[in-house]
Amino acid sequence: MDTTKNREAIERAVAGAGGIYRCAQKMGVTYQAIQKWLRNGVVPPKRVLPLERASRRPGPMVHRSKIAPDIYPRALYPQPRKRASNADSTPTAATA
Repeated sequence: MDTTKNREAIERAVAGAGGIYRCAQKMGVTYQAIQKWLRNGVVPPKRVLPLERASRRPGPMVHRSKIAPDIYPRALYPQPRKRASNADSTPTAATA
């Protein structure tokens, strides 16, 4: 397991949740627990999905397969596809 990549994903998820303190509040864990995850590059299995949910706002979501690839392999849990822009579906003067 490459903890460096996990650590980067955990850092992005925590930042997406609003930082260490806010992430800890959202998840109902201590500030120290989040620091331990960041230091070790490992999130306990029961905290992976709550961390994924907490990372959704305000920034982009960090997928569970990035946070814990050993538990959620990417092949089994593909990342959601980005939606196509609605630029083509805007009404024009001719159709309005």
